[in-house]
Amino acid sequence: MIHGDKDRATSHLATKEFFERIASTDKELKIYEGYEHVMTKVSRLAKHSAGPTTTDPAIMSVQVGIDEEDDAKRQAVLQDWVGWMCKRATIEREKVTGETDGSV
Repeated sequence: MIHGDKDRATSHLATKEFFERIASTDKELKIYEGYEHVMTKVSRLAKHSAGPTTTDPAIMSVQVGIDEEDDAKRQAVLQDWVGWMCKRATIEREKVTGETDGSV
């Protein structure tokens, strides 16, 4: 779970409380300091030039935040998501094959 501590739409403290109630041990919570509600927002200019449904990696990798600082925050969240998914994929592969490659 992720949440920005400057979120004005929902409470990051409520997210912390909810997280603690989840019975699973396979869980993670990251509160991003200084982030608001929409942590991967895309500027109107980027949406207009790329089209609303683009999946072209070359277009998706350009700066699309409101400004450079906003885009740095957006990229940090996206990197964390990719890292989380890769870690889980490695764990699942190791469960199935019993082999490890030390990449976690």
